[in-house]
Amino acid sequence: TDRAVQAARAADLIPAAAAAWLTADTITAIGQAMAVSITQHRRVTGRHPTWADALTGIDPTLLAPMTTPPDGWPAQLAVWRRQLRLRLMTQLKHTRWVTYTPTPGSLRVADRGRDWLTATANPTTATPPPGR
Repeated sequence: TDRAVQAARAADLIPAAAAAWLTADTITAIGQAMAVSITQHRRVTGRHPTWADALTGIDPTLLAPMTTPPDGWPAQLAVWRRQLRLRLMTQLKHTRWVTYTPTPGSLRVADRGRDWLTATANPTTATPPPGR
């Protein structure tokens, strides 16, 4: 019963945290950074990145909510990170910054990301403006 209570509490905390973190501005900033990161990784390695590879190219302050659970988080930290990462991935795909399938190595820049990269003078060194 304690585990069920903890799971229910965790399930209540995640949607609220994701909604507060994944605003339109944050999704845009992370989407732009992901487009650059994916492009850089592809140029350097000749292959498409994993999510972990792509996220290493992003400003850690943008991703801080994903690694910092709220006080009193009732589950393992890995559960928090996984749930928020899944919500981030879904939002980036839904807003067409990235595209992917369950197949490893399928992460690619999608329509919105390509459009933004095309409009950016030098996408491999572009830094998204803060809050955008």
